[in-house]
Amino acid sequence: MDWQGVEVEVEVPCTRRHKHLVRLRFIGWGEYEVAYNPCMESPNLDSRRQAPCVRYLLEKFPQRFRDDSDLKSRLLDALQAAGSPATPALIRALEDTDHNIRERACLALGKGGDLRAVPALIQQLGDRGEYIAWAASRALAEFGAPAVPELLQALKHENKSVRAGICGVLGEIGDAHAVPALIKRLRDSSVDVRLAASRALGEIGDARAVPALIETLPDVDYWVTKEACRALVRIGISAVPALIQATQDNDLSVRVESCVALGQIGDSRAVPALVRATGDPQKWVRAAACEALGQIADSCAVPVLIQALDDSEEEVRVAACEALGKIGDPAAIPYLRRVVAKDRICASRAKKAITQIRAAQTPNSTPEV
Repeated sequence: MDWQGVEVEVEVPCTRRHKHLVRLRFIGWGEYEVAYNPCMESPNLDSRRQAPCVRYLLEKFPQRFRDDSDLKSRLLDALQAAGSPATPALIRALEDTDHNIRERACLALGKGGDLRAVPALIQQLGDRGEYIAWAASRALAEFGAPAVPELLQALKHENKSVRAGICGVLGEIGDAHAVPALIKRLRDSSVDVRLAASRALGEIGDARAVPALIETLPDVDYWVTKEACRALVRIGISAVPALIQATQDNDLSVRVESCVALGQIGDSRAVPALVRATGDPQKWVRAAACEALGQIADSCAVPVLIQALDDSEEEVRVAACEALGKIGDPAAIPYLRRVVAKDRICASRAKKAITQIRAAQTPNSTPEV
């Protein structure tokens, strides 16, 4: 069935001090014809032609449409209610100068589910208006897996904001078919795209991304490194073997972030590698390894953490105190007391650790150090 448009009632000026309603049939965005005008019911042809409302609709109404946000909002509602046949008109609404209208048009297209809207919504991801890009992203995610092929094709778009937005949408959709393309975007020239690709791969959670995410850990941008680490944590236990190997990588940031990720994943298979990492030449690796051992809370790590209480670097000693407190092994108390007595910098952390250990032994008490 051919598209017949949607009707919207509009009040228009006519004779002096008099207004009345007309019904306009919109067949496109801003494209209309008069469906009903009471002044056109006159039997006199000249009267019909000379009616002020008729001239108004021909000459002045187009400008009113451009400026009347309420009218455009009502038209959007009518077009959305019309479903798929109204998709071309809603796509044209994305060209409107009113940012609120464009945002609402994006969301309406997402709810409509017509894949013809996907290319136009992809373009909106590059809009400088934050809310429009957000609305386009939400709309594209509504399409789900059917939109993935076109999204993947657009991942080479020249606009970095579009590429980053597509990565975000692909992560939200969660289709594993996107993983190879997202892995390629981890080498994108744009920090925003690399960040979005890392986040998306974590959301999808496919183990195929693990090697590439580990390679991303030395990224020049701190936030990309952190996002790649978070992605590995979200992927979880299937990332553990590669992360264990990465604790011996030549790159400092790889060693640090692999320890961080292993601690957050919490798999005891990582304990031997983390114990070894407490002897790393770099203090940040040693500190990260101690913290991770505390998160895993395996009592096998207690001896090496006790040794770390004598480390030359404050960061490592603090991490060792906190880790021993989390593990809760009473064997650590004498060594922590020695820290309280001799290490002014770490004394408060050691006291807290002793309190934690004693509380773990007698949960209903609040012992003094």
